[in-house]
Amino acid sequence: MSRALSVDLRVRVLGAVAAGATHREAAERFGVSAASVSRWRKRERDQGDPRPGRLGGDRRSDRIEAHHDAVMAALGCQTARNIAPRSASNLDPLMG
Repeated sequence: MSRALSVDLRVRVLGAVAAGATHREAAERFGVSAASVSRWRKRERDQGDPRPGRLGGDRRSDRIEAHHDAVMAALGCQTARNIAPRSASNLDPLMG
């Protein structure tokens, strides 16, 4: 799994940009990509510091959870039958 680069490095890179270096110059000097410099600068502008966001984990379940009531209403009385986990004994007749 990848790791975010240190906050110290981000601060030094952004300091070089603030001192007049272009994104490409700062990137080359510190061994990072110019795209990373741009992202860190945007993050610093948007949230006040260049700290990395969370890595990994669930990033999309909130989309479906926002529609929970509509999904459950559409499933109606079949909810328990369709969503309930099946045990191995319930699957035997299906396996033939």
